[in-house]
Amino acid sequence: MGNSQGRYVIAPPRFVLLGDSITQEAKIMDGWGVHLAGYYDRRAEVVVRGFAGYTSRMILPALGAALPPGGAVAAGLGPVGLVIIMLGTNDCVEFGQGHVPLQEYRANLSAIIKQTRLRYGQDVGIVLMSPPPANDNFRQPEIVAEYAQSCCSIAEECGVACLDLHSAMLARDDWQSFLKDGVHLSAMGNKFLADSLLAVIEKRFPHLAADSPNESEGEQRQPNPLPHHLPDNTDIGEDIIQVFSRVSGEIGKTEANPARILEIPAELRKKA
Repeated sequence: MGNSQGRYVIAPPRFVLLGDSITQEAKIMDGWGVHLAGYYDRRAEVVVRGFAGYTSRMILPALGAALPPGGAVAAGLGPVGLVIIMLGTNDCVEFGQGHVPLQEYRANLSAIIKQTRLRYGQDVGIVLMSPPPANDNFRQPEIVAEYAQSCCSIAEECGVACLDLHSAMLARDDWQSFLKDGVHLSAMGNKFLADSLLAVIEKRFPHLAADSPNESEGEQRQPNPLPHHLPDNTDIGEDIIQVFSRVSGEIGKTEANPARILEIPAELRKKA
């Protein structure tokens, strides 16, 4: 048996990734969103909302369309439990129409956080990630550093979690191998971001933590804070029809909270 103790949900939570092209690429092969989705397999749904070329100035007025609806609307569609925001890589380009001055960038991030809370509630988890270091002809390293530092200070001012990706990467001698073109993340960079982000989630949002699906589950382990979406087959006893009759009944309770944690009755669980 696993360590779910018969617990499951019919509406798993959603994690929203909001940002520019670095986020847009999170859903392609080896992307950091793919790593996150694999880690939270059947425990949370990862929704990628990345927009190539966008700045904080562009995202702010478009939030109504960029962010998915909130709330546990129905079975299969859980509430937004976590929003991960990474903007600034395009804001800090010093020339062209896309440039966003530092003070405006700070104000935009604060407004995005405020609107995110209005949409999903004050208790929604928010992680603000700094833009990574860049190594190209359009971004000056010291300017990128200023935007990264400002991002982290806004996170502190607004009381949200922060992943200082800029500093974390520069602390590595091989940080340039984390970039495939001087700006966007390589496969190694995506893995580094995902691992760093998971550490932040585990520390700041233990109720949204999950054990790696690659780790063995034993009887001495505590159950994951996030149960599986629908019953785990390793928890189901011989009377499968009765188990899923109960699942169907729970799905049909339109007045109940779809995100509630449910349990297979002890008598219907697989015996140890």
